[in-house]
Amino acid sequence: AAVLTTAQNQSQINAATGVGARGEQGSLCATSGSAGQSSSNLSKQACGSGGSVQAWRKNIEHGRKHEPSALNKVERSLGSPVTAKKVYKDKNKKRVIPDGFVEYQGREVPVEVKNVCAKASEKGMNLREIAQSRQDKGTNWTLIPDSECGLRVNERSSAHKQVQKQMEVCDVTEAFLGVNFSESDALSEEKEFHLFKVEKREDKDGEKQRQNCC
Repeated sequence: AAVLTTAQNQSQINAATGVGARGEQGSLCATSGSAGQSSSNLSKQACGSGGSVQAWRKNIEHGRKHEPSALNKVERSLGSPVTAKKVYKDKNKKRVIPDGFVEYQGREVPVEVKNVCAKASEKGMNLREIAQSRQDKGTNWTLIPDSECGLRVNERSSAHKQVQKQMEVCDVTEAFLGVNFSESDALSEEKEFHLFKVEKREDKDGEKQRQNCC
């Protein structure tokens, strides 16, 4: 079954990013940072809201701006350097480009990071609350709330499908997905970082795999 777990080296994550209690191997829990409650005025944020082309461009710009910081957090979390991007092509000749690679249990595995910025309507929320709000609105967003783990990767999301494709073209069974949350576009407004280990889905007889939590 597909399993999303915390990174194993939790002590390094605690020291580097100030995250919470140790997650158990085999859980869907993320390694997490502070709750991120802030009184900052989100009117200054440059992240996009809605579905306009301008909003889409702002979200892309936000991701590029925060990607080095997010990858640095992955490095500190795992205690291993993230190496440069590589370009692959899938069986349909479409390009597949992980954000980097990390040495994990003797193999080079893909790393993907998602840099999330709060919308104006999400002012003062932490990431779990945002995930709940977006789920309530019917959005297949990257993360979904979980009663035991707090947060888990949504297997219906484009991010989960993206990481699955990366594992396919790289011929590996594991990858890492980091979610870096900011209350505005400013680097100083990064509030939470969550790291998930994603395992390759192996569906049997077309049956949907069950994800076990914690």
